[in-house]
Amino acid sequence: MKTSPTNAKTPKRRGRPPKPISERAVSRISPYRSNKPRHSIKKKKEVVIWLAYTQIPLKQSIARQGFALPTRQISGDGLEPLEPGFRRPTFLEAASFFKICQSTICGWWQLRKDLLKGFKFENTVTTTTDQK
Repeated sequence: MKTSPTNAKTPKRRGRPPKPISERAVSRISPYRSNKPRHSIKKKKEVVIWLAYTQIPLKQSIARQGFALPTRQISGDGLEPLEPGFRRPTFLEAASFFKICQSTICGWWQLRKDLLKGFKFENTVTTTTDQK
């Protein structure tokens, strides 16, 4: 049996030796930044107001025949009922119109009372006629 010598030298590490902690430069610690898009309050208000005021004729619906019923009024939302033959836009249509994620717009709609504090809905109505 061969035995290895006990006083074998370990190879020297390459590069400069590490500095002691007391001599190291202090690096600035920055907070975590997410890569998610951030939307301004102005954009959020614009989307919520568009959802509230826009009326789409039932004939131009993207839904299948017979499924394009007008959406019901949510109790206490302060919006005027829709005229017959019109419906409110869906979150999917708003997402394709504004190029914003559908679930994000849905969350904004649920928080619309906080977003639109002090904003009074008027009786103005926007009718969308150009559907792609």
